[in-house]
Amino acid sequence: MAAQAKRAQHTANAKAAAKKASNRAPSFPASSSAMSKRRAQAASAALQRTESLPLYLRTVTTPLGPFSIYVDAEGAVRCCRWQRSAPGDAAALRREAQEVCAAMQSRCYKSALVAVAGVWADGAAGASEAPGGGAVALLRNYFNPPTPKAGQPEELERLLLQVPIVYPPTTVFTAQAWSTLRHTVPSGEIISYKGLGVRVHKALKLPASTAVAPRAIGVAMGANPIPVIVPCHRVLSSSNSLHGYGLGLRFKTWLLRHEQADVAADKLRVGEEENAVSTVASRRS
Repeated sequence: MAAQAKRAQHTANAKAAAKKASNRAPSFPASSSAMSKRRAQAASAALQRTESLPLYLRTVTTPLGPFSIYVDAEGAVRCCRWQRSAPGDAAALRREAQEVCAAMQSRCYKSALVAVAGVWADGAAGASEAPGGGAVALLRNYFNPPTPKAGQPEELERLLLQVPIVYPPTTVFTAQAWSTLRHTVPSGEIISYKGLGVRVHKALKLPASTAVAPRAIGVAMGANPIPVIVPCHRVLSSSNSLHGYGLGLRFKTWLLRHEQADVAADKLRVGEEENAVSTVASRRS
């Protein structure tokens, strides 16, 4: 009961903060410049938002570093990614959470005020009472199987399918692409962009005279805000080449190895080499 009361209080505080922010009248200098107009339009759009979406950041320890999940008050995952800030830097982690929430509001939840309601690193005090405990436990066992049997593909898939998620507002096609991927391509298996397009075409009952272009599937995968749980890492090119993964090829390669996917060792090695080259280039720039 105490945990439920705390969660309710967290949600109430976040909604109150969002409402206060939305009711604060912005002041801009009287000017006809394009910049002032854009600012005024953005402020007007903010005032029109009537919903609030408080999100709670939870992190999961993995062999590749902390994995961040953003959950709602009910514990459903709305977004996830590998943590970019240094582990242990609480201030940097909160700033990162604010940036992620701002990006989600801009890209997905334009009619809602997305705000950070709480930040809990893995094992932090109070984390056990925060929303998202179920998702954290499932993902912890996915990334760190306690026994060899628990690391088998079918067991890993069972864990991922139990993680509660909520898709953001999107097109029917994109939502179907995510759902088809999650429910028809299990852990240990891979599929091509073209192959997934065929399944999406069938699921949407599109005319036989039409086809879903692999490029359209690629766009849908690139827009996926819940990677790993919605396993876009299992989608490869027709030649099984590893490329085009938003989180980075190092993560895609590790996930495929972790799930014991049937991908040739040389393909995985090339993926790792390409990632190393891109990492060095980004550091030099």
